[in-house]
Amino acid sequence: MHQQVRLLAIDDAPAVAQLEREARALLQHQRGGPDLLAERSAVGDWTDHVGNIDLPTWVGTIDGSVLAYLELCVMAGAAD
Repeated sequence: MHQQVRLLAIDDAPAVAQLEREARALLQHQRGGPDLLAERSAVGDWTDHVGNIDLPTWVGTIDGSVLAYLELCVMAGAAD
């Protein structure tokens, strides 16, 4: 079994879109879920995120199958 975490690639976009649809459907019925979904619209077409260095998307795979994804937003703050 080969486990990997890597940046999103074009070929990953359909699998990530499916994961997003499933997660959003489950959130509809969770406490606070509808509010969270209202704050964050669905991406839908993940190909636009490939190579986006401002908001990198990572995927977790096992034997090449995408099982998870993460959008990583790092905010730079001023030092006090």
